Amino acid sequence: MCNAVVCMRQAGELVGLLAIHVEPGMRKCVVQTIHVAPKVRGPWKVPNHLWERARAYVAGLAHANKGLKVVRFSLELPCCMSQKGAHFWIYRMGWDGDEMSRKAAAEWGKETKWVPGSYSLWYHLQL
Repeated sequence: MCNAVVCMRQAGELVGLLAIHVEPGMRKCVVQTIHVAPKVRGPWKVPNHLWERARAYVAGLAHANKGLKVVRFSLELPCCMSQKGAHFWIYRMGWDGDEMSRKAAAEWGKETKWVPGSYSLWYHLQL
């Protein structure tokens, strides 16, 4: 269930969104989707801006919870997008992942097709 969305607009038109589920207690967040309109992909780095805004939003919420030091973001990728997605989240967004995720991401960067799988990725937001 999505309960937080970060959006980006250009001339009033929605061009990107990042949907997350912030769990009660603010210790965990699950990224559910990120989408950028094809016409703005590339040099604008819309995904990076969405991710920066999402981190800032969650950090703002977490500061209300005194004593909270880390929020863990996570996501699981569907089989059809696992290798490309692992490369995107690890190399472009600075996430980490299990051994298979890291290996698949590296292989995608070399343009080597990897056997699709389900990979777990995470990011620890230090407050």
